[in-house]
Amino acid sequence: MTSAQQLPLPEGVDDITTLPFEALLARLESNISLLAEGAAPLDELVTAHQQAAGLLVEAERRLESLKARADQLVVALKS
Repeated sequence: MTSAQQLPLPEGVDDITTLPFEALLARLESNISLLAEGAAPLDELVTAHQQAAGLLVEAERRLESLKARADQLVVALKS
């Protein structure tokens, strides 16, 4: 897989924070696949690594937010 085969951002989406979670994970998997293959030029691998790091941070942020919401629901249900 080359960088040209990486999933592009959907039309009208300029920021990963607006991507649906499933699309964010698909982009992360695409970048990880490119890194695992290691066949792309070094500059593409560095870019893929940087993108993957940002995608991972965003995914972790969203998961923490969802966990906090779930915890609030559990507390509310116990009340």
